[in-house]
Amino acid sequence: MRQHEHLLAAKLTAGLSGDQAAYGQFLTELRSALRTHLKKRLAALRQHHLDVEDVVQDTLFAVHRKSHTWDRETPVTAWVTAIARYKLIDYMRRSGSVGSELSLEHAVTVIADGEADAETTLALRQAMAKLPARMNALLQLVKIEGFSVREAALQTNSSESAVKVNVHRAIKLLKGVIGS
Repeated sequence: MRQHEHLLAAKLTAGLSGDQAAYGQFLTELRSALRTHLKKRLAALRQHHLDVEDVVQDTLFAVHRKSHTWDRETPVTAWVTAIARYKLIDYMRRSGSVGSELSLEHAVTVIADGEADAETTLALRQAMAKLPARMNALLQLVKIEGFSVREAALQTNSSESAVKVNVHRAIKLLKGVIGS
């Protein structure tokens, strides 16, 4: 896995430097990996009927459009997995398979349910790190670690209302971080 990560990063780096052949290889390898990853995510979400190819193509297009934003310190697979996650959520909303009420809160819960791979977890944590510290901590306690609002309030010496408000605001801010 580590070697595969290194090879993908090298091909993307070469592609960003103008090597079209390396960039083409990067996208080809990525297509295969995305197809496998997204099939697993759809299975975990019990959405077998959705067409994974649409999400793969949307993700590849987004990777291409946003390739200049890739931080070389971030594993390529973590960066791509984050993009794929957002494209999957968008696709599920558009398809009506879970209704337009699929919220980021639900997505955080699905991703943090223990089935998520390391890259997905890393991408989520990077987005959460952009939140104010208190909101991040409360979101972590309630949505990731599974503490009740009451338990989180006791642990942080806060009122239950303050915990609820901060978690709600954290999710709202997280939507802004993800959308940017």
